Amino acid sequence: MDNTLLANLALGNFVCQPPPDDIWEWDDDDANDWVEKNIWQPFEYWSGKDIFSEADSLYRQFIEVYDMGYKKGLTHE
Repeated sequence: MDNTLLANLALGNFVCQPPPDDIWEWDDDDANDWVEKNIWQPFEYWSGKDIFSEADSLYRQFIEVYDMGYKKGLTHE
C-alpha cells in the first residue's frame, strides 16, 4: 500500500481540491498555505496546522485498519 496515497486520502477529507502528491514533503508554511486556500467549508475557521494534525490522525487510523486486515489475511487486490 502506498502511504502517500493514504496520507493524501486523509488530507482530502478536509480540502476541496485533491492535494498535490508531494504536499507532505513541502515546507510547513507552504503546505499550510495551500491547505488554508483549499479548505473545505466546514473547516474554514481551522488553521492549516490543525488540518494537517487531523489528517495525520486519520492517516494513522487508515494504516491501523489496513494492518489489521493484512494480519487477518484480507486483501484488497
